[in-house]
Amino acid sequence: MSELNSIFSDLSANYVPRLQWVDVEEWLYGETASVDEGSERARQFWSLPICGQDSRQQESQLQTLRELAGVIRSMRHDSSSSYSNTHDNWSNIISVSPASAYLSYIYTVVSLSIPPANVLEASPGVLNQNLNLQLSLNAASTYLLTLTIPGAKRYAIFDEDVIEHLLKLFSLLEQNANRSDFADTIWMLFLTICDDLKLVFRYVHFKEHLKLRDKIIRCLLEILYMNFQRGYQNARKFKTKT
Repeated sequence: MSELNSIFSDLSANYVPRLQWVDVEEWLYGETASVDEGSERARQFWSLPICGQDSRQQESQLQTLRELAGVIRSMRHDSSSSYSNTHDNWSNIISVSPASAYLSYIYTVVSLSIPPANVLEASPGVLNQNLNLQLSLNAASTYLLTLTIPGAKRYAIFDEDVIEHLLKLFSLLEQNANRSDFADTIWMLFLTICDDLKLVFRYVHFKEHLKLRDKIIRCLLEILYMNFQRGYQNARKFKTKT
């Protein structure tokens, strides 16, 4: 038996009671009748505890996400002896990490790095841009890995709309292509996501989700095309130094 329940319990300390991910979607992307309404929705987003810019709290969340992802990766190695098909599944996890609360958490944390312009402008004070980035990409990677845990579809962890929201993160690669140090961080995190997607395609059936599968593949192909068109990040750095 792995540490899944224990780590999910730690992660759930960050969940917002009764928050639905569709509420967050509405605050970020819903139509507004006035500027004041848009400002109020942006305020609601930034007022969520998990959107707070307390670096200590963010580091703690980041550590928990990394631990959870690490356990799932080790479970998926054939040599792992800690994995129990009886205990390590969503039927046992759901009591400590309800699907609705977990999806809301993931959707919100992912949004920290890709808020619409009006929401970004309404942010209170200075944002921890690097920590927000790491949280968003690690949350995405962790969520994808949790889809490989048995019962993800039965217990509504697999959600097409949430997965499509995660795919918006791929736009960060192009947006930050010319920001050398920042781009390096993004590339390293995206390499991890790409590796985790291998596990997703290996353990998650997409027969009933072919459009979503194609969207994921298209995002990966766009990365290859962008690298072909602009050159790999390491190559650009080498040219700059020389």
